[in-house]
Amino acid sequence: MKLHHAYPKAGFARHALPLRIVEGINDRVAHVQREIRDPARRQWFEHHYGQKRTPRLRREKHEEVQRCAEGMERYPYPPWESREIKPSTSHCMRVLCCGYQQDDAHPEFITLAEAEREDLRRMAYEKGWYLGDLIGNLLDRAVEEWRRSRTGGRGEERSGDVNSDACARL
Repeated sequence: MKLHHAYPKAGFARHALPLRIVEGINDRVAHVQREIRDPARRQWFEHHYGQKRTPRLRREKHEEVQRCAEGMERYPYPPWESREIKPSTSHCMRVLCCGYQQDDAHPEFITLAEAEREDLRRMAYEKGWYLGDLIGNLLDRAVEEWRRSRTGGRGEERSGDVNSDACARL
């Protein structure tokens, strides 16, 4: 490619790449080689994308890369850097992307407005937590506060409804 750009009339390349792309190839190849050598990253990709077929056409490859990039955008940081719940060869056990697979996990669903959801995701990112762990932690605190309000701090249950202040903070 460099010869093509140095001597364009010689016809070295049929489908020439822009010079800026050609000059950065060695750095990109070295970067990809480092990524491939990272066992956690390689294992994560194998678990999440290993069953996909390899696209045959260049257009399909670009489309697959775009889908992968869009999927990665939902993570606040690379998921293979998150804690692994337990080792597994058959499926991903990373807290950030697959935390629901913990032995004592029971998925629950909440409904949020888009702005609230984004704020919650930012909060989880700032703490470096899986979103489900953040929600669980917030709920743990609210439930503990509710339990203390029910016992009145004296070990016996108070009559009445759930402490509205504890629920409002969720």
